[in-house]
Amino acid sequence: MTAIGSTQDMLPVRSVEHDSLRLTDGGLRAVLECPTLAFGIKGEAEQGAVVDGWAALLNSLQHPIQVLIRTRALETWPELSAIDGDTDRLSELRDSYAGLMAQLTTSRRLVSRRFFVVVPWDPSPIPLVAGQLLGRRPATHTAVEDAHAALDQRVAWVSECLRRIDLEPVRLSAKALTSLFLATLCPETATSQPAPGADELNHWRDLVAPAGVEERSNDLRIGTHMACVLGISRYPTRLPPGW
Repeated sequence: MTAIGSTQDMLPVRSVEHDSLRLTDGGLRAVLECPTLAFGIKGEAEQGAVVDGWAALLNSLQHPIQVLIRTRALETWPELSAIDGDTDRLSELRDSYAGLMAQLTTSRRLVSRRFFVVVPWDPSPIPLVAGQLLGRRPATHTAVEDAHAALDQRVAWVSECLRRIDLEPVRLSAKALTSLFLATLCPETATSQPAPGADELNHWRDLVAPAGVEERSNDLRIGTHMACVLGISRYPTRLPPGW
């Protein structure tokens, strides 16, 4: 195993600005969170409308989007300590409740699932020869504003298309984006410390970077968590609605 520097340098995100992620290569990403859609209980006509609406969104795009589904064990529910009194019956009820929650979460019968749509904007690539001759000049204030304006237009269009299929997306704010990264990369810190304030976002990479990352042949260890990547080479020949 070879040391490869700080975990901050491994993050593809440089900072958070204007409710967007600024990548290290200058690109921008906006993240929309969508509520769940009760597709299975809809009628055949409603299901067809949803599928057609999703197809219309994909066919209208001139840029890629990324769909993420984040599934985690449900966080501990509020305890019954708010109930007045401290009787044996109440203690028994608390223990029973705690046992039920532990059983449901560990068996993954009770999970927290969140759906995200990532909308990108990337700068135009500079040809290698031109980049060598002219060098890369820092982005001007006008260029930064234009980039955010272009991203906002894409977000508006994707959001409108999602509303047509009965979804109401919400764009994550800078604080919500930071909390999401913290909960993913540093879950222990996220549960033990309050959400960061706006003044702390100036050192965003230091705030959300995990304590350590170890890359091995079959998996990746991030802090106390393990992860691996599965590559899908092709889709099934036929896909049912809602797949």
